[in-house]
Amino acid sequence: MYGRAGRDLLTGQRFDSVVRSRPIGMLRAARRSVSTARPDLNAIGILLVALIGCALGQRGGAAQTDRAAQLIYLPPGAMPRAVGGNGAVVVGGLRAGGGFYWMPTTGVIYIGGKEAIAVSRDGQTIVGTGINVPDARFEAGKWLRAAEWQLLGSFPPSPTPCDATLSTGYGSNGDGSIIVGLGHNGCSVSHAFRWDATAGVVDLGSSVAGRPSRANRISADGKVIVGWQGLPNGFWQGARWIDGRQELLVGPLRSGERGAGDQPRRLDHRRHEVQRDHAGRVDSDDARRH
Repeated sequence: MYGRAGRDLLTGQRFDSVVRSRPIGMLRAARRSVSTARPDLNAIGILLVALIGCALGQRGGAAQTDRAAQLIYLPPGAMPRAVGGNGAVVVGGLRAGGGFYWMPTTGVIYIGGKEAIAVSRDGQTIVGTGINVPDARFEAGKWLRAAEWQLLGSFPPSPTPCDATLSTGYGSNGDGSIIVGLGHNGCSVSHAFRWDATAGVVDLGSSVAGRPSRANRISADGKVIVGWQGLPNGFWQGARWIDGRQELLVGPLRSGERGAGDQPRRLDHRRHEVQRDHAGRVDSDDARRH
């Protein structure tokens, strides 16, 4: 059983819900259950709520976290991308096209656009890529209601898309007031951006001339942004922005690698999560190119 309090995105009413799910032990057990599942599992949307006590900011020991781990199957074709801080809102994309959100009280709800990629910590703001129908292009956006999106555009004053994409939203701060992502002005300028209602889309730039950058996540308080910076040799290096200033992330040599003099090896990671306390510590995994 999986119980969680939250607020319905359609009605705004609070709820305390219980959803039947498949309990598992440690995160390792969850991963084993996925890898050994039936062959058609790749057609099933999966929400892996593991170590849920930590995700919800609950206090307690490892034993409490272990008991809370759950594996919940979403309907076929619903591919999750992110979960809200209270565990009650999941967002993602549908194989048939468009974004969705899932809640224990609603199941999967179609919300239009191209894809939902992130959700604010409070679960009230969904971020991703909307569709500008008149201009036939994709833009970073915030979901509003039904299949309506607030499109954010790209860098002022008159940006042009790269192919059909003008921008993509990848992350939100805790209350959804700040959004970060990737903006274009043609295919020659692809930079990380920060958006809020006052300043609009702000170009975070690139520290390497002619190379792209991208912002993937932002801390709950909005002070630290993490993502990557393109390098002259084509690799992507982990980066963070604090007060608009970029800092490249470096790390120790891996086995068999050699550094250049006393220079530490670059972190060639493409996607980073920033911790809630904006301390700038990050975990990394691979991400798709924009």
